[in-house]
Amino acid sequence: MIRSMKVLIVDDNADDRKLLRMILEKHGCRSVIEGRDGQEGLDLSREHRPDLIISDAMMPRLDGFEFMRAAKTDPALQAIPFIFHSSVYTGSRDAELASRLGADAFIAKPLEPDAFWKELAAVIERAAAGGKARAADAVTGENDYLRQYSGVVAAKLEEKVRELEESLARQKEAEQALRKSERFLQTVVENIPATVFVKDAEELRYLLLNRAAEEMLGFSREELTGKNDGELFPPEEAQALIAQDRKVIDNGRLLDIQEESVRTKDGRELVLHTKKIPVLDAEGIPRYLLRISEDITEMKKLEEQLRHAQKMEAVGTLAAGIAHDFNNILTAIIGFASILEMKLGGEDPLTFNVAQILAAADRAANLTRSLLAFGRTQPVKSKRLDLNAVITGLTSMLRRLVREDVELRLELCAGTLPVLIDSGQIEQVLLNLTTNARDAMACSGSIAVGTEVAVLGPDFRSSHGYGKPGTYALITFADDGAGIDESSLQRIFEPFFTTKEVGKGTGLGLSICYSIVKQHGGYINCRSEPGKGTTFRIYLPLLDEAAQGSEIAAVAPLAKGTETVLVAEDDPVVGGLINSVLTEFGYTVIQAGDGEQAVAMFSERRDGIALCLLDAIMPKKNGWETFQEIKRINPAAKVLLMSGYQADGALTRSMLAEEAQFLAKPISPRDLLQKVRELLDSRPAR
Repeated sequence: MIRSMKVLIVDDNADDRKLLRMILEKHGCRSVIEGRDGQEGLDLSREHRPDLIISDAMMPRLDGFEFMRAAKTDPALQAIPFIFHSSVYTGSRDAELASRLGADAFIAKPLEPDAFWKELAAVIERAAAGGKARAADAVTGENDYLRQYSGVVAAKLEEKVRELEESLARQKEAEQALRKSERFLQTVVENIPATVFVKDAEELRYLLLNRAAEEMLGFSREELTGKNDGELFPPEEAQALIAQDRKVIDNGRLLDIQEESVRTKDGRELVLHTKKIPVLDAEGIPRYLLRISEDITEMKKLEEQLRHAQKMEAVGTLAAGIAHDFNNILTAIIGFASILEMKLGGEDPLTFNVAQILAAADRAANLTRSLLAFGRTQPVKSKRLDLNAVITGLTSMLRRLVREDVELRLELCAGTLPVLIDSGQIEQVLLNLTTNARDAMACSGSIAVGTEVAVLGPDFRSSHGYGKPGTYALITFADDGAGIDESSLQRIFEPFFTTKEVGKGTGLGLSICYSIVKQHGGYINCRSEPGKGTTFRIYLPLLDEAAQGSEIAAVAPLAKGTETVLVAEDDPVVGGLINSVLTEFGYTVIQAGDGEQAVAMFSERRDGIALCLLDAIMPKKNGWETFQEIKRINPAAKVLLMSGYQADGALTRSMLAEEAQFLAKPISPRDLLQKVRELLDSRPAR
């Protein structure tokens, strides 16, 4: 009989539908129709008019009870045998339950296939005998069933709802925790001072970046997101960045790049210390590329500045190291040339040659002083000089600094400009300015150096922000070179700042100029525009007599003496020069070749020695040790220390505390005689 039947199976469980189909087909059923819920089963029943309906009880949309009620109240379907196949009921009174529901049978899940078929065959036989008679009682049976078993269904539904609510609560809690964690990580990444980028591993497009990355590169998130380096940077730079990224992706390992050059949106070049890290999935395949960069541009500049400073310090140390011997040589040159000049007289034709020797030696001495001052080992020694004369004397050196196609003009005011300056330091300022002006001219040009008297009043201070009111000697240094832009002009006097190419300037020249002018109580400023040249103005305090029109006093004649002077000098040439000069002017000289000999000689004749001249650096016992020994023998002794360089600040303070006098080499005969006479005529030391 089953072979000719058309059977409809309705169940939301695909495995159960498959099992039923297998059982039916095994026993010869050739037509099986499947539905997944009560509504679909009802539609299929009306469409195919099956000979038998086997339905689950609990299903979505339309459950089995509603499906059966609809089928039994439909005249076209109510005669079709209806079998429940469900796990809702687990009792043993299946036939009674089916009858009360209006169904033909109730077969509980699960059953073995043979047991199920046995019960199903019996149901089919009963259905054939009296299916229609039971249809009239379907509604009553259904109500009885619902009253009897509604508690079971409700309990199961309540349990399912409770499980669902608990699951939803856990899911919500997990989602909240995840969102909180994401917000925390986002806050951390956003506020990390280093730049953070995330790219995808395939096309290397930017997916995520933090605020520091925006600020560093100048690109917004919208401009970067979804793009790769090839769309943002110049080709060569982009290729280098992409090659590094591919290397990280291919190797699957961190890449630490100590120095990586990138260009910002506005064209600035930055140096970065970058770490590129592949982010792997559970299978170890790179999915993302994490890039963390630190801007070390300023640090690299500081390192370069430190190297420059160390070079300059080395220059200062070298100058200090050779200064003593070099100044001894200059002392001999200047001394003997000065004696020769005095003996020749003004009418001798060789006087000009001697003057040139003295001028060259003086420039060499100034060069040494400049190096020592730059190395911060030489104090500024100011003298009352005519500024116009200082500039005029430097003209030949300035002309040698510039090219033949550069015109150098002096536009000095009439008369004299008495100032208190260290001529070597002011000459260094002019030499630095000339060198910068020459480098600023690509081809021919001109440099003008002028002087005048300037009065600084309240208007100058209000317009410049500095300036003590008074009368000043003004040096104007102007060139018609390339000029300086506004941003560079603001930093022109900063140490290590330079507008020259790498390797063509240390950035120290103008900062040294600024320092020298400030040490002299003056001011320096700069005005410039690109393509319109540059003008520096240097204000140096003018001595009072200049404002009154007075002239610089004539050089006083040198006084002679008859006292005995002990000279301790290990350099025989310098010692011989000092002996000759002092003897020429009437002094009696006792010479010692080192410190120990000087102490012994002073101890033997201390009452007859009026003054001790001691070289600071001597064998066996240096000048300071010799000075202290002499002071122990005679606290009232007058001592003059001489040296090629005065490097130790602590030594200088000790000398001042002990009332010791110091004379820096190279020493001209005039300076030596004046200092000796000054000390001999002073009150005895206590």
